[in-house]
Amino acid sequence: MEITLNYQRPDRTVQYEFKRSEDAELRGGKSENAVHEYFSLTYLGKKGGLDCFDYQVSHVSQTNHRGLYAWVEDMYPLMKHLELGISPEGRIKKIFNLQKIYRLWENKIWYETKQKHKGEDKRDAMLENIDTLLQDEEAFANSLCYAPPFSLLFSGLHGMKFENDTEEKRTGRLLGFGGAPFLPLILTDAIKAADNPAESYEIKTTGKLDEKEFNQKSFTNFVRTMSNDPTAVDLLKIRHSERYLLDVHHWVKYGMWLHLSVVPYFLMREERCFLKTIDV
Repeated sequence: MEITLNYQRPDRTVQYEFKRSEDAELRGGKSENAVHEYFSLTYLGKKGGLDCFDYQVSHVSQTNHRGLYAWVEDMYPLMKHLELGISPEGRIKKIFNLQKIYRLWENKIWYETKQKHKGEDKRDAMLENIDTLLQDEEAFANSLCYAPPFSLLFSGLHGMKFENDTEEKRTGRLLGFGGAPFLPLILTDAIKAADNPAESYEIKTTGKLDEKEFNQKSFTNFVRTMSNDPTAVDLLKIRHSERYLLDVHHWVKYGMWLHLSVVPYFLMREERCFLKTIDV
């Protein structure tokens, strides 16, 4: 049986709960963070040739309020309401309300963030980078593509054709570190449909590093510079898996993302994401 995944039923709204935890260690320095979010997703039909979704957050909180995590937390008001255009390939392609978001940044959030981080060495550079990103729709949309929970909702599975119990491949990426700002992945998907009539679709995904797209030289330099050792081990080992349960309308009911990156004696980063619908 051949299955083509496409979003169905315009004007549908689904409530979601999302949890994310991250633990990282770099040369003995440890950090951790947990995010808890509730949001709704409404399908508004086609707009400009794209599937249009209205994303609205009702609650978001995190446990770490220091360093880069503090900057991420400061940006939550900008992400509270997004009108997202999704391509036939199932990725975020356009932010229909980007001008409104930028006005909020320019008139309010920029000043509040500047005052909050007064005295920080990299404050002005961070503000400039955020401002530049918000004025570049393609870059902003691309950054959301691989950031949870969007990476679970719009994973690139929609638009793909499957035959039941066969595997398909797609590309992905996730946040990296230091000499690797992102990690390119090769993802292998296997889909299984429920008994006819189909009520749900289960997708299991495994991922491995795309060595052709990974800048090994830059990463090696990062490891050996940080270690102050020209012979330091630079072998990056990755374990990555994703699980999805889609309903009959091809909407995500449950999504899970587990990732572990390790460089022996140097770095460890583990990320766990869980997304589920809420019955209301």
